[in-house]
Amino acid sequence: MNFVQSIKDGFARCFDFSGRSSRRQFWFFYLFHELATSIAFIIDNVLGLSLHKMPIAEVNLEVVYISFGPIFIFTSFLLLIPFFAAKVRRFHDVGKSGNWVIAQYLIIFLSFFTQFLSLVLLMITFYLIIFWCFKGENKRNNYGEVIN
Repeated sequence: MNFVQSIKDGFARCFDFSGRSSRRQFWFFYLFHELATSIAFIIDNVLGLSLHKMPIAEVNLEVVYISFGPIFIFTSFLLLIPFFAAKVRRFHDVGKSGNWVIAQYLIIFLSFFTQFLSLVLLMITFYLIIFWCFKGENKRNNYGEVIN
């Protein structure tokens, strides 16, 4: 499966949380997600569009902000469910439950309210990335047939 086919598959199966996705499908869709949100972020900042500013650092007693604009937010929400489904399907391909992805999203949401959960989020994200890199099971599992 190539890059364009992976994008089409990601959107076509955006509400399929029960199947499987190969490493290639997942990582191409992941690349598309990162490219799309990065380009949207850059466009917002070049055009000076900002709906939310978040402080990220302090340099020479001056606060540095990162700003999120409408194009970035729209793109992120457009890709939220398809990307979530791709993550769950990728977990299924290695024979694991997709509940870890739900935990990641829950902690992302809760980390807006407390700094402590940022460390937990980082650890869960590393855990997920490790499993997304594993080769899928070469046999039928609880989540479907083998992916070519």
